[in-house]
Amino acid sequence: MKEELATRLNSSETADLLKEKDEQIQGLMEEGEKLSKQQLHNSNIIKKLRIKDKDSENTIAKLNKKAKEQEEELQHLKQ
Repeated sequence: MKEELATRLNSSETADLLKEKDEQIQGLMEEGEKLSKQQLHNSNIIKKLRIKDKDSENTIAKLNKKAKEQEEELQHLKQ
């Protein structure tokens, strides 16, 4: 009878440990999913900012070209 009680106690402890580990695993999986979503969000923001930066560079290049053309026209008109 003592052996049976000891076995039940060990089974109960084992079940408790397994339950605790399952809860830890579930928590880690939820945290990983949250981090994954956050990383995706950040990646999308970075992509949008890169596109915006490229557009800004193109606009600056066009404006510089137009300014240079205006300067050349001004020099031509002064002559």
